[in-house]
Amino acid sequence: MDNQLASANAIFEQLKSEFNNIKPESRLQHLRQRLSAIKDDSEKSLVEDMFLFLQQTGLLNNDIKPVLVAMIHGIRTRGEWHDDLKNLIESKSDAVVKPISFGFFDAVSFWLPLITIFRHLKVKHVTKQMRLLRRDFPNHQIVIVAHSFGTFLTANFMKKNTDYDIDRLLLCGSIVSENFDWDSLPNFPRNGRVMNDIGNGDIWPILAKTSTFGYGASGSYGFNTHTIENRYHDYGHSGFFCESTFNDYWLPFILEGRIVSSPATLDRKPKNYIFSLLTLFQGVGLIILLAILFIIL
Repeated sequence: MDNQLASANAIFEQLKSEFNNIKPESRLQHLRQRLSAIKDDSEKSLVEDMFLFLQQTGLLNNDIKPVLVAMIHGIRTRGEWHDDLKNLIESKSDAVVKPISFGFFDAVSFWLPLITIFRHLKVKHVTKQMRLLRRDFPNHQIVIVAHSFGTFLTANFMKKNTDYDIDRLLLCGSIVSENFDWDSLPNFPRNGRVMNDIGNGDIWPILAKTSTFGYGASGSYGFNTHTIENRYHDYGHSGFFCESTFNDYWLPFILEGRIVSSPATLDRKPKNYIFSLLTLFQGVGLIILLAILFIIL
């Protein structure tokens, strides 16, 4: 009996410590995950008793909306990482996971600013799909996970649909402008609910900004606002799509709104000075290229 009491007390103290770092609206989901991971029957019974106690004392928010995760991929791909993330989330929670695919988007359409109609068509497609998700899941929290060109589509969708509330937003390999005015959007998730994952070895956002117009290097340098958490990893542009990152960093944020810090954030080194200098000039690469072609022709 004494051992059982000591075990219950240890679990209770551990839950109290964990709850200090978890928003009230995410505690129920956290407990559900804890329960699903426990193999020992006696320990599971203790946690279930804790579950009932916390509900009765009001420490758990019983009116939590279920989670819907929308995933948006980048160019030159059809979002193969969607399947891995979807399977992992669904194996560890009751969240609904929906990939938002806009089809294959080639590099030429991505880079040339004169044919922005292709960009607008992709924004329109994502808007339609997101509207359908809200129609089909009206009582769910919306969490968006976007990569590369998907971050550009997400920012434009939110800007054009300010009535559409987002609960959490996870960006990686972002090509949105570092100075994008997120804070002016009435549907911008606040209070630590936006995460921007950055690859220390990712130069593609820099190339996107300097070689054309309309994009930014926030996936290389972060956003210039305190309302977005910039987190750094020792990855390239697509290095985020591995099980360790999903488990260690993404699932806590997606399901609970909990931010797990990365050691690479503290250990990061300054990026190449030439790259930093180039980012001061939007589209300088394209301008130089057009000038050379003009001279030649």
